[in-house]
Formats: sequence, structure tokens, C-alpha cells
Amino acid sequence: MPLFDDDMDTKAIPGNSNFQYSAVKPDNDILQETDYSLVTIAVDFSYSTKDFSMYLLQMLKACVEACSKNPRHKSIMIRVIGFNEDVVEIHGFKPLNTINIDDYEEFNPSGCTALYDATFSSVGATLDYAKTLYDAEFDSVNGVCFIITDGLNNRGTSTPTMIKNKIHSALKSEELSSLTTILIQLKDSSNPDHEAERMLRKFREDADISAFVDVNDVTPEALAKLGQFISKSISSVSKSLQTGAPVNQQSLSI
Repeated sequence: MPLFDDDMDTKAIPGNSNFQYSAVKPDNDILQETDYSLVTIAVDFSYSTKDFSMYLLQMLKACVEACSKNPRHKSIMIRVIGFNEDVVEIHGFKPLNTINIDDYEEFNPSGCTALYDATFSSVGATLDYAKTLYDAEFDSVNGVCFIITDGLNNRGTSTPTMIKNKIHSALKSEELSSLTTILIQLKDSSNPDHEAERMLRKFREDADISAFVDVNDVTPEALAKLGQFISKSISSVSKSLQTGAPVNQQSLSI
């Protein structure tokens, strides 16, 4: 369900020319603010998510709708990607107030899980677009990436070290005032996979991801709560850009 827009630029992500992203052109009149928080939401739609994919869609819609009520909603841009064995950009970075949640269509779960590729795409696109905005003389930019998965990486070419290097580049750059990365594990409480959790936590450490969030069950109620968590985290990141204060780490747990 990619959503294309003529107002978007498409660029290769440095470090792996196989990955691309799109974003609103910096000279577009819809960019009226002087600072922006860049948000990426990456959603796993591999075959194992088929029983709760509709709940994931509802979560995404509810999250974006909740963010639209944020006092700083005009300063938030969102990019949404889905991943199975491929990474699919549903839409690139665009202002929150230009997104119609009814355009989001049902996921079609299939295939394996390119978790590392999706994470690399999330961080790499954030860093590159932040540089584009910086070069266009926007005042300040920060970023937050949410990676939502129920399984382990079993496809793709990216590695935790590649992701770690991207994250460190972002943290050292002048273009981004801060970058927050959050790995979210979806679990089936009736059939817990302790090895998967161990490996995902190891991935978080190896890639130097900011936070790990455990969703204990993939019920509509739990995923609705996840949507609320994501919207509150986005609010915290956006507020930190406005005030100059660090992101509140307590806001990064459910």
C-alpha cells in the first residue's frame, strides 16, 4: 500500500544504495515550521503476524490520530515502512497534518523478517533527511524510530554493526540534535518464545538501540496501549526539541 506523492523527493540511503526513502522537498510551502521531529514507524508484516495484522493497522491509525492532537503536531513529520523479506515504504517523511489515516490499507502478511534492513532503513533515512533539512537552513531537527516486530531477523543484508555505526553517526552529527531508537517486541502470551526475546535483546545491545519494549500479548487492547505509548513517546521527543532538554527516558517504557 505505498502512498506516492509528487511533492516528495526519492533518495538512496547512504551506506547501502539498495535502500531508498522519500521525503517532502525542503522548499515545499507545506513546511512552515523552523524545526521538525522526524518519526519513523516500521511495522513487521511477515507471515507470522497474520493473526493480528488488523490490530496492527488499527494501532497505526490510532497512533497517528493521537499525534495529530499534539500541540506541536505541525512540527512532526512521519515516515511509515513495513517489512517482511523486503522493506516497503508506505509513505515517506511528510508533515503529520497532511496524513489521512484512511489512506492506510490492511497489511498483507507474508514471507520472512528483514528486521535489520528495516532498522537500517529507519535510522539511515532519518539521518540523511535531517542533513537535507539542515543544509536547507532549518533551525533544528531530531528523530525517533520505532521498530515493531514479533520475530527474529532471517533475511536481508544489513548487520547490527552497520546499524550501530549509523546510530553513532547520527548522534555525532550536527544535523540531528538527538536520535531515539526503540525496538518493540510483540509476544504471544500463550506461546512465549524466550529465545526470541533473548536474541532481540542482544540485537538491541549489539546495535546500540536506545530502548527495548516488551508487549506481552498481541490483543487489541495491548496493541491499543502500544499505540498510546508511541504517540506519547513522539510527544516527548517533539517537546525535547522545543525545550532543548534531553528526551525523558521514563517515557520510553509502557
